[in-house]
Amino acid sequence: MMNSNRYILLFLLLAGEMLFGQLYVRGSMGISFFTAPAMKDYLNFNYAPADQQVNTFSTSVEFAGEAGYISGGYSYAAEFAYFLNSYTYPFIASQYEFGYGILAPSVIVSSVTSGKGYNLRLGAGAGPRFTTVEETIPGSNVKKSFTSAGVGFLVKAEGNTALSENLYAYIAGDIRYDMNGEPEKDGKGMTSLLTPENLSMNIFSFGIKLGVSYIF
Repeated sequence: MMNSNRYILLFLLLAGEMLFGQLYVRGSMGISFFTAPAMKDYLNFNYAPADQQVNTFSTSVEFAGEAGYISGGYSYAAEFAYFLNSYTYPFIASQYEFGYGILAPSVIVSSVTSGKGYNLRLGAGAGPRFTTVEETIPGSNVKKSFTSAGVGFLVKAEGNTALSENLYAYIAGDIRYDMNGEPEKDGKGMTSLLTPENLSMNIFSFGIKLGVSYIF
């Protein structure tokens, strides 16, 4: 009987939290400044001309959406972000193309500070990472796709300012480390002409993003 009462009490507490909490959704776009040493070396050693070498830091575009729940000074959210970038180098009567997309779902827990017409959040999260690399070699019109899976971690700070009763302007910055793995096709990795090591898509980045959020 005692255990039954405890379960009932726990259920009532959780139901109360759900009743007085807030659901929200968010959509955003951003730019990510990243360093990927293995990818930089792969492109520079193999295909990038001397006057178009990849820098230590490059940029990629990010599109993201999030759904979450605010309760008791914390938010609990599921974020789905997608990063993409590409490189193209001209060759005689042909060109080299290298592009990638990274799907990065994350579970994020944040502390929330709220005031009249705004809220601030500071949090951290983690989740799986799914990478697709597409490459076209000079002299060939065949685009090959390579895939890998890994895991990533992030810390994020964000601010939301009210535009109306429920609609908010969203601005955020984050730092990420994504261990995206070694892309493969039919069990074979992407190997540099100068080294036998497979290309690794591990990426360290920091990003800025803008968007809108809606709190129900």
